[in-house]
Amino acid sequence: MEIPFDFASRRFITVDGSNNDQITLTTVKDLTYAVARDIDSKWGWPVVGGIRGTDISIGQLLALGEKVRGERLQLIYCYVYCFY
Repeated sequence: MEIPFDFASRRFITVDGSNNDQITLTTVKDLTYAVARDIDSKWGWPVVGGIRGTDISIGQLLALGEKVRGERLQLIYCYVYCFY
């Protein structure tokens, strides 16, 4: 699955008006830690469980990308369908 932001190429694809929408980012390291912990648990695999990453808005992520790259990113706005 491709992600809609490519900081290396300074490109950010977003839906118009979505700057306040929240996304959650979870690292593979955190996911594997949680799975390994549950597998090794003396109580067995949980019936109800979960893992949660870091919440960030689309606007905050865009601002972070621009700060890290030191320049504005090319914004590509999608409306209904977006192919790139």
